[in-house]
Amino acid sequence: MDYTDVWGVRVVNTTLHDITFRRSGIEDFLQTVPPSGTVINAVPFTDTIEVANGVSIVRTKYEGNPDGFKFLKDIPMDSSIIIIGSIIAALAYPGKVKSLIAWKGYKQLPPHERVYVYNKFRVFI
Repeated sequence: MDYTDVWGVRVVNTTLHDITFRRSGIEDFLQTVPPSGTVINAVPFTDTIEVANGVSIVRTKYEGNPDGFKFLKDIPMDSSIIIIGSIIAALAYPGKVKSLIAWKGYKQLPPHERVYVYNKFRVFI
C-alpha cells in the first residue's frame, strides 16, 4: 500500500480532496497529501427508536461497502499507517479509518480548504 510520510506519520488519504497538514507551532511548515485514488465510502441508515408527543428520536448507523472492506482487510489494527477518511467512513469502519482534526481557526471552512493537525486523529470504536 502506498502511503505519504508527513513528518514521520505515514498516512493514506482515502478522501476525494487534498489534505493539508500543519506542524504544531511552526506556521510556515505545511504539507499537502493528495487523494490516494482509493475512496472509502459509507451509507447512512436511520431507524426510529422512540416517538413521544409527536417527536421522533432516530438512530443513524453507517455501513461500509464491500470495496472499503476489501481495501482495509489486510491492514492490521496495530499498523503504523493511518488510513484517513471522512467522519462517516470512520464511523462505518471503526478502528480502521481515522478522521481528521482541524487546526484551530480552520474548522468552519469546507474540508478541502482546512488545515489539519498532522499528529492527532479521531477514531470511533
